[in-house]
Amino acid sequence: MRSWLDGFQVTSTGHAAILAAVDAVEAHGLSFWVAMLRAAARQVGCSALLTEELQDGQRLNGVEIVKPFAEDAAPRLAVLLSE
Repeated sequence: MRSWLDGFQVTSTGHAAILAAVDAVEAHGLSFWVAMLRAAARQVGCSALLTEELQDGQRLNGVEIVKPFAEDAAPRLAVLLSE
C-alpha cells in the first residue's frame, strides 16, 4: 500500500465533492460511493477512473471509466499509467 501512496496523488474530499456526488447519483443513477470516487477523481484532475462498477468507456463529466479487467484494458492502462 505504501508504494501506491508514493506513486499516486492522494486527496481528501469535502463539501463540494459530496454535492457533486449527490448530483451524479441523481443525474446518472450511480451509487453514492462510486459517485464520490468520480467526484474525487475529477477534483484532482484525473482523466480516468478504474472500476468494475460502471460501463467501460463511459465518460462522466470528463472522467473516463475503465474496467481494468476488460479484455482490451491492458493497452489503455499502459497509456494511463504513463501519463
